[in-house]
Amino acid sequence: MRKRHTGLGALSSFGSISLFIGNLMMAVLYTFSSAYSYAYATIVTVLGGIIVIYFAGKNSKRMFR
Repeated sequence: MRKRHTGLGALSSFGSISLFIGNLMMAVLYTFSSAYSYAYATIVTVLGGIIVIYFAGKNSKRMFR
């Protein structure tokens, strides 16, 4: 019998790890200057938005055939 939904646990754990690392980076940068931590957050948010828009556009072509 095949196991189902095993990838969701890995996805959840990697999401938690990346959130922890992101928060740790924010804390380290904030010790130098609050401007650095806000700049980091802005850059990561913009890059994340670009990635989501890119892949959403790529998948919408498959969805609406």
